[in-house]
Amino acid sequence: MDTPIVAAINIGDIYSQCGISRPCDFDDNPSRVHFLAFETKFNEITFQLPTSLLLNEDMEFEGFGYEAEQKYISLLENGTHKSYYFFRRFRMQLHSSISHCSDVNIYTFDGTKKLPMVFIFSLVIRFFRLRVTSHLSIRFGVVDDEISWILTFPDSWTGLYERLFHEAARKGGLKFGCFSTLSESTAYIKFCKRIKEEQIGTKLVIVDCGLRHIFRNETMTELHHESIGILDGTSIDRDIRSLLRAVIGPDIYCGNQNRHPERDQFLREVQANICRNSLPVSVKVPLSWQQRIQMAMEDERYKDKIYLTGDKLRIANNWIFERFEVAFSQYMENVNRLIDKTIPNEIVIMGDLSHIPIVTQFIKSNITAHYGKSVEDKLAAVEGALVFGHTPKLTALVDSKYKFLIELSQSDLLSANMGNDNKLRENVRTVSLSSVLDKSEYKIKVLQDRIQYPIKEINFDDVEVHEKVIFLSDPLSQIVLDDKHEIADIFSDIYHQEWSDSLESLIENGYSEKKGVFLLINILRESQSLVCKFIQAQLWQVAAIFNPELNDVECSFELPDEIRDEVKAWQRINFKEYIPHVQEYCENELSKKSFLPEFRNWSLTNYMKSIVSNVWRMTVSEPEMYLDWTFQENTKIDNSVVQLFNKSGEFLDYPVWPAIYGGKEGNILRKAIVQAK
Repeated sequence: MDTPIVAAINIGDIYSQCGISRPCDFDDNPSRVHFLAFETKFNEITFQLPTSLLLNEDMEFEGFGYEAEQKYISLLENGTHKSYYFFRRFRMQLHSSISHCSDVNIYTFDGTKKLPMVFIFSLVIRFFRLRVTSHLSIRFGVVDDEISWILTFPDSWTGLYERLFHEAARKGGLKFGCFSTLSESTAYIKFCKRIKEEQIGTKLVIVDCGLRHIFRNETMTELHHESIGILDGTSIDRDIRSLLRAVIGPDIYCGNQNRHPERDQFLREVQANICRNSLPVSVKVPLSWQQRIQMAMEDERYKDKIYLTGDKLRIANNWIFERFEVAFSQYMENVNRLIDKTIPNEIVIMGDLSHIPIVTQFIKSNITAHYGKSVEDKLAAVEGALVFGHTPKLTALVDSKYKFLIELSQSDLLSANMGNDNKLRENVRTVSLSSVLDKSEYKIKVLQDRIQYPIKEINFDDVEVHEKVIFLSDPLSQIVLDDKHEIADIFSDIYHQEWSDSLESLIENGYSEKKGVFLLINILRESQSLVCKFIQAQLWQVAAIFNPELNDVECSFELPDEIRDEVKAWQRINFKEYIPHVQEYCENELSKKSFLPEFRNWSLTNYMKSIVSNVWRMTVSEPEMYLDWTFQENTKIDNSVVQLFNKSGEFLDYPVWPAIYGGKEGNILRKAIVQAK
């Protein structure tokens, strides 16, 4: 066979897919694609599998997708799961930080064990390879050497992850020279070029419903949350989990899934209801929950939100719709601002969440501009990869992080003059901002007597595509820098998630509740102090440029307001590039503190990292956000600024979590949590 059959594999954050395209079919109609089909637990046929992998105690393959999830649920119910390795949505772990070592590991779903990235991905690739080769061998008599493989990877992966992914493909049984890798955004472009009608004046608008954040420095990062759920990490998912925690109580909704596996099963069913558009959500609950739910229904806060019908908890449609409306409101403003209303627009909705009807319906109903048609395709990455596999020489791989733009002024770069000279002028010199606390280098540009933002060169390797396409951020997981309400939301989420999991872990290790709370508060306070020290060191390095006599980071110095403001802006915008190093520095310093326990499990480490990242954003905000710890024992509780922890009373015993303000003299954004007596 002169022209090989092309097979594409997309191992996604939430779902994974695999497709096949024969040369004869592609020549007749590029849309003629065969997707591997699988059966769900609802006896439905799907072309997607959950990105879940189960291994036994000997690290041998037990199942992937729905098979892995169902087997793991059975193991949980029988209490025989502890020796198994269950990985769920494991690709998300590779977006949260950049590893600088060759040994990249992925943690199991419960965070107790880990295995190398190469090993995990090689098993998944092998799973799809065997399915494809078996199918083609039976149907067409095709052997391995007659298949060309295309594997997609997320745009946030850089050199190391790409190299390890390539190694995983080899260990998964793909022969050298018989496979290629392709970024997901490039696959999207190939898909869109195939479906786009050649109509002069029509603009293609791609709405990417993956799990991505867009930042104003034109970079993209993907979201990582160690939580369960089809809407992992989104504000909607957080609302569902917060509602469940409030209704059934934190003792059941805790970080230890081994003690309460029914919680995970319940959340899976809720998410499945939403994905199937089965509304109102109605899920069977354990008998032990029903009395708590009945008590919660009498609370005014949950009136018209939840109902108990027999043994099923129903969540009202209005509450679900309101959650989507809140999550989408700011996003849809950005969408409508970017769309040119004077010309026809074609809307393409794709990504992991594009299969949820309520998502696509909301997007289409809230677009104010005229659009000729809309396309939803949850399999776009695979289809685009297959197009690339048949026409590899026609695709120029581009640096995808410059394709994701959010500001209207930035979108004008798409039609920029290619003749512009982007080189730095001679009077611009690069200055290292490597902190004395952290030896890694971060560079800014200094022009004579003032600091500029880093100049980024934009490559237009595929000009025709770039002039036609605008990528929009994910509506369900947007973070807009400098938005203090967003920062406050994340701070609140840390309390509900990482803080709660850490407290549960401390109690299991012999701490009293009060002692555990004080330990977590100390970690927060010390982290805030260390972050301020790190930021001050960066400012000192800039000051040393203008005053070479400065020789000690602890000495006093003055910076012109204009320069200080620009450095602070640089710290706000680019923090994702170096926050892993700040986290490492703070973790090392905290480990020297006497109050920190000798054991530091996954939940406590994750709490420290989340705190450092969020406190950094608070500190570099303008004005600096303020945490209020000033709550005195035996003072009367003021419900306007505090919420109660798990006891009722009129007087304060001790603070549990600080209040957060927009500034020292600003408005309160989130109330403090206190224990009453």
